[in-house]
Amino acid sequence: MPGPGALVPDVTVGGARLRERHGFRVLAGPLTSVPGTRLTGEAAEALGARPDEVWVLRPDGCVAAVLRDPVEGQVACALERAGRTAPGLRARTPTRTTGG
Repeated sequence: MPGPGALVPDVTVGGARLRERHGFRVLAGPLTSVPGTRLTGEAAEALGARPDEVWVLRPDGCVAAVLRDPVEGQVACALERAGRTAPGLRARTPTRTTGG
């Protein structure tokens, strides 16, 4: 199973091979509400992806992030950390609380 930094297997998702250079890609499991290419079948099996995961891929075909059951803003944060801005997705900075 590939993880962050690993080269993805060369399988087809949404009509394109994962290693083809298509810029940053968001692959969303069928149980997520995140917009992106649906990750099912052969590709999900090759990645070892769960239905509640979102995979963010870099243009070089390597994994930027794997997010399990992501909440609003986490995908945008992953894209920003990987070096891409995410139009239409807003990153949300976690707020810190102090005990007291």
